[in-house]
Amino acid sequence: MGSKVLMRMRRENSHSSKEEVTKVGSLEVVRILMIMVLSFSFFLNLFLGLEFTYMIPRNKYVTLFAAFLGFLSGALMLCAILLYRQKLEKGKSVYFSSYKESWVTATSYLNVFFLFASVQVSHQQLLLSEHP
Repeated sequence: MGSKVLMRMRRENSHSSKEEVTKVGSLEVVRILMIMVLSFSFFLNLFLGLEFTYMIPRNKYVTLFAAFLGFLSGALMLCAILLYRQKLEKGKSVYFSSYKESWVTATSYLNVFFLFASVQVSHQQLLLSEHP
């Protein structure tokens, strides 16, 4: 009798752990995207720091590269935020009891805006450097 109960408990535990793995696995893409955003943003800040301290010469290729990194970081972050929000809305009962917008989400969207704005500033610098 005791072994039957123990086997049933093991089956129930293995079943619930498989559900947890699939729930966590669905957010794996978001985690990878956020790691990429963090890496690109770090590299962009390092690159801009080297550029503004004149350790890297300023020319149009350097400016284009900085603009490309800024746009890539912003686009990846926007994709990660939207995908995460979709996953949360889809599985409200799984992740949170009541999901609602907070200041963290608003700050993330503001960060995407600033990354895209830095691309525009880099583009303006490129245009000014071409026409002295």
